[in-house]
Amino acid sequence: MNVSRPFTCRRTRLRWIRPVAIVLTIVMALMTNGGSHWLMPTVEAQQQVAPVSQGFNINAEDLRFIFQQILVAQEHASGGTLLGPGPLQVHDPQLPVGLRTVDGSFNNLVPGQESFGQADLLFPRLTTP
Repeated sequence: MNVSRPFTCRRTRLRWIRPVAIVLTIVMALMTNGGSHWLMPTVEAQQQVAPVSQGFNINAEDLRFIFQQILVAQEHASGGTLLGPGPLQVHDPQLPVGLRTVDGSFNNLVPGQESFGQADLLFPRLTTP
C-alpha cells in the first residue's frame, strides 16, 4: 500500500528548491502594490484652479423662482389642488411650475392623464403582446 506524504521543503534531495522559493517570495512581495512603485513612471500633475462659482451663478430672481416652487409644493402636499387658477397652483399643465411627488403621480397635469408616468403602473400597450 502506497501512502502519500505531503510535499514540504524540509527534507528534499534537491537543495535548490528552498533558495528558489525564498527568491520567488521576495519577487512577489516586490511586485505587489507595496513594491511596484519603482516600476511605474512618475507623473506630475498640476492642479487646475477654477473660479469660485465655476460657472454656476444664482441671482435673486432665481431664488424667488425656487421659493415659489417650494410654496406650490407645500400647498399641494398639505392637501391643496395642484392644478387651478390660485396663486399657489399650476395654471398651465405645460409650464414647469411646482414640484412633483416622489411616486410619480402628477407628473402629467393634463386632465385625465394624472397617472401617466406614475410608479407601479403597467405600461399601456397599443398592440397585443
